[in-house]
Amino acid sequence: MQLESFCPTTVTFACVLKACSNLKAQAKGQEIHARIAKDHSQEHVVLGNALIDMYSKCGALIKAQKVFDVLSFRDRISWTALIVGYVQHGYGEEAISWFEHMQSQGFFADTVTLSCTLKACGSIGALNKGEEIHALIKREQFLIADITVNNALIYMYAKCGAVEKAYEVFDGLPTKNVVSWNIIISLNAQYGCSEEVMLHFKQMQHEGFSPDSITFISMLKACSVVGAAYLGQNLHDKIISVGSFDKAAVANALVTMYSSCGMLIEAHELFNKLQEKDLALLSTLMLGYSLLGDDQSVFRLFDNLIEVNMEPNSVDM
Repeated sequence: MQLESFCPTTVTFACVLKACSNLKAQAKGQEIHARIAKDHSQEHVVLGNALIDMYSKCGALIKAQKVFDVLSFRDRISWTALIVGYVQHGYGEEAISWFEHMQSQGFFADTVTLSCTLKACGSIGALNKGEEIHALIKREQFLIADITVNNALIYMYAKCGAVEKAYEVFDGLPTKNVVSWNIIISLNAQYGCSEEVMLHFKQMQHEGFSPDSITFISMLKACSVVGAAYLGQNLHDKIISVGSFDKAAVANALVTMYSSCGMLIEAHELFNKLQEKDLALLSTLMLGYSLLGDDQSVFRLFDNLIEVNMEPNSVDM
């Protein structure tokens, strides 16, 4: 476009920066930023927001904040893009701080901002702040029925250990989706409540929702915690019959489940079928053999680890 003497417009730059965000192409995004900066148009709110989003998605949060700081005008999207970036990269405290700053400047948070901030609260166990946001949501009638916000509330309470409040929100949902069920199943899996996990799994399907990879991973985790091998095998059969999910992630969860339940033959057979093997999974298998006292298998796996150039860490050692 530029070779033909066309001058890129705001829309052109915004579209390219969006592509950079989606592809995590920070180097290309910085090239675009340099071109925009020549015209001082980075202060334009649309381009500024696109730059903040691009840098945030790429994990360059300091650069994102610098763009935010030079904006002559900021809107809700500007604040949200920055908050989302901090949440996505695990900076819960910073995200909450920016949310509070946003409120102090008179901006009303939308569903995306609220959901992300609730996730931040859950990630660092900030129950009091999460409850404050819940109270804010209750005051705004149009937010009460929003499924994304409600799922974020369930997640926040679950991560903070407020199980009763998580169920209170879940049971009060006018409509549920797969994410709602996955969060409540994961909550029970976290505490090893295999009976509740299975009950919710059946209820979920009874209400017309098909389990996805996250559902199966959460259920397999529950089986691993309590050593429910029979339930795990039934889930394996169900997974094979469904077949339309993230197979790698579910296969990893299956190997972990079989290993945790002492079914090392099944775990090892499944492990050998995996195209991509990671160190954590190999370590899980080694631990399973070690607990059974099968030192020879531990040695063989360790030798295999060296052969494929996986570096053992302090946990493996």
